[in-house]
Amino acid sequence: MAVSFYFLLPTLPTFVTDVLGENADKVGYIIGIYALSALIVRPLSGYAFDKYGRRNLFLFAMICYAIVMATYGLAESFIFLLFLRLVNGGFWGIVTTGGGTITSDLVPNSRRGEGIGIFGLSMTLSMAIGPLIGLQILRETGSYQVLFITSGVLCSLAVVMSFFVNHPKISNRNNKLNWENVFEPKVLKVSMVMLLLAFPFAGIMSFITLFAKELSIESTGMFFLIYAIGVSIIRPTTGKMMDKKGQHL
Repeated sequence: MAVSFYFLLPTLPTFVTDVLGENADKVGYIIGIYALSALIVRPLSGYAFDKYGRRNLFLFAMICYAIVMATYGLAESFIFLLFLRLVNGGFWGIVTTGGGTITSDLVPNSRRGEGIGIFGLSMTLSMAIGPLIGLQILRETGSYQVLFITSGVLCSLAVVMSFFVNHPKISNRNNKLNWENVFEPKVLKVSMVMLLLAFPFAGIMSFITLFAKELSIESTGMFFLIYAIGVSIIRPTTGKMMDKKGQHL
């Protein structure tokens, strides 16, 4: 699923400018509305996963995410693309929340740091593979339609695989929709730290392709590859260290 997402991260900016004929400043909107939609949905989806269980909501979100990804090829206007990004971001928020939740359920407490670190490699590796393959498809075929179709096929494969995930049977139908069950004050501080770290990261990731284009650099995918290699080396190691020496390491 994440590989299909990272297909579009370096290629949608050029799709907006080269195909839809919009200015480069419009790129920020397609990235921002995706993140905003996911941000709004995440707390509510977390509550829903706790109340109604993991399997059905996760599978529903995966199927809807794949359907939306398959419709990118129909985008002939910036407004319609913006709408797709809004809906796509919402289902991305549900799926990623569910994936992290299911992983936390399955990983034993004694190896939680290591387990979450290894699970995080799925996103890291997709960040390396997705942009490289996406840019290569675009370079070889010159067709955004081929890119979008390939992305939809990968999402469909992810949907099939998601039916074989071991979804823990955890639910609490007595949970009420209130502030305490949606927002956890204990994670506010670390959430703010991650928010501030993500601001410059999001800006770089959103415009790195257009910036490379200005500098006449063709191998933009190498940026994502080198970044992913660094994260892949660090994640498993720090996870084990946290399990042994504590989270304040």
